[in-house]
Amino acid sequence: MTDDGIFYTGATCPHCKEPVHLAGDWNNEGHEPIAGDCSICIKCGKWSIFTEGLQMRKATGIEMRELLKDENVREANKRWRRLKQ
Repeated sequence: MTDDGIFYTGATCPHCKEPVHLAGDWNNEGHEPIAGDCSICIKCGKWSIFTEGLQMRKATGIEMRELLKDENVREANKRWRRLKQ
């Protein structure tokens, strides 16, 4: 973990195959990712789910519907789109 609560991962985005070097949490509380946590890829903007061992898999349709109910997820999508404009 870095001093600002960011964790290094050895994961790869299952959508675009980009290495996912860093992961953090919404509230900067130093929460290390665990199986079931979600992440947005900075390159492709798609959502993935952390697995055991901090690898990543694509979110299922059901998981995506649940994720999109979360205001933090919707805000992350908006910020990603602005970043890529």
